[in-house]
Amino acid sequence: MFEHLGPEARAVLELGDEERIAYMQRQRWFDHDHAKLIMKRLESLLKHERNNRMPCVAITAETNNGKTLLLERFEQDHPPMIVPVPGGHRTERPVLRVSLVEDTTNIHIYRQILTAAGVPYPRRPDSLELLKQIQHTIENITKTRIIAIDEGHNIRKYPPRQLENALGALRSIATECKVTLVMAGLPEMLFMLNSDRQLENRFKIVYELPRWTEGLGFQQLLKAFEQGLPLREPSNLFLPPLAPRLLELSGGLIGELHEILARAGEEAIHNKKEYINVALLEEMGFVSPMARRVAKESQVGVAVNERIAEEAKAQLQDKERRKKKTRRAQSIPPSKSANEAPKN
Repeated sequence: MFEHLGPEARAVLELGDEERIAYMQRQRWFDHDHAKLIMKRLESLLKHERNNRMPCVAITAETNNGKTLLLERFEQDHPPMIVPVPGGHRTERPVLRVSLVEDTTNIHIYRQILTAAGVPYPRRPDSLELLKQIQHTIENITKTRIIAIDEGHNIRKYPPRQLENALGALRSIATECKVTLVMAGLPEMLFMLNSDRQLENRFKIVYELPRWTEGLGFQQLLKAFEQGLPLREPSNLFLPPLAPRLLELSGGLIGELHEILARAGEEAIHNKKEYINVALLEEMGFVSPMARRVAKESQVGVAVNERIAEEAKAQLQDKERRKKKTRRAQSIPPSKSANEAPKN
């Protein structure tokens, strides 16, 4: 009974509807082939001998396609460890994970790393002081081997001076602290890393989490999703016509697929059918990422066209006013000069 479900989802079936819905909304890790390849390499880098030129890794993916979840999973696989030392203990953290915000500085990057390490820092430190503190922390306390940096594409938005400082911070951390940096972000992140010759030589390992396409891999992914949806009836997500429709609606993005199935599963519980089909997807009015992008670009285009039309209209009106002003000036006879003698 309930052979379409995994053991955990079968247990969740015994709970109430709200608990089942909450379970479906949770993000879950799927150990697919692309992720396995990356994880295997990261595991090997944890054991890499420390040196002044540690290999670094860049992971690129479209938005909502699993890069953040991958870094979270890797961090969870290597949690902090309490290690006894003479006179007390220390907390070793083999993996530290931080995120680059849109408007950051080298000092902000250093502070994030110290915060992730659980180490306080001075209120108004300079960058060199923070870097030395990170180096001391990694060497003597956390024994960190990998620093995972999410949202790496945000670095492209920095003004030139700020960008130079941020890239310098990354170089300094990798060199002085002898750690591997793993940066995840949108594909354009690579342009920024390659703009720095030293970082380009460090980030020689580049992985991509591609969009999903039709095939056995996507079918296996859908099977894994269905095993985690606590619905009483099988939906057969991996078979036509559901599989191709889900691929189309999700745009091949795993995060989009999760959102679609979580919402559809919730509706299947509310309507008491306990399964998902194409009719349900259509009733819920899902819109694919591509369709949303086209609609947004269309709206932008309309706004631009309207602004152009308004500007053209204003220019025509201004031109017409100048013409009228010129005609009025030409219709007025010139006044006689005050020095001109009157005719008899």
